[in-house]
Amino acid sequence: MKIGCCIAALVLSGSIAFARIGETAAQIEKRYGKPTSSSPWTNAYLYNDLFIIVTFDDGISALETYEKRNSAPMTAGEIRHLLKTNGGGAKWDEPSRNGFEVHYKATGRSGEYNTVANTLTVADYTALRRIIARNQALDAHKLKGL
Repeated sequence: MKIGCCIAALVLSGSIAFARIGETAAQIEKRYGKPTSSSPWTNAYLYNDLFIIVTFDDGISALETYEKRNSAPMTAGEIRHLLKTNGGGAKWDEPSRNGFEVHYKATGRSGEYNTVANTLTVADYTALRRIIARNQALDAHKLKGL
């Protein structure tokens, strides 16, 4: 009984440790502290044993990438936990594998675990489309006049 309670407490306390898609930069900074680096749309954090890169869309977290500090593979349990934390309450489908990538889908969300880089990226579909469009427009602007 005590072991079950301890496990439940660890799971519950761990679930509040990770940023969530849909949070503001201030909410994420409250979890992780100041970013270790930043650009206009992206902040990087070092939290416990994880590197976390958060990409923002309109000031809201839209895409998050997780990597262990030692670049070790993530366990299935760690991946499930991060997906659940970033799923917005949606149920994740069974993963599909394509070469070295494992793909995850949920309503409004997608996830990809790269087995070579040992990184998990979780994204909000709608925001991801806006980010891609923004980046394409920026690239087109950079190439203008060449």
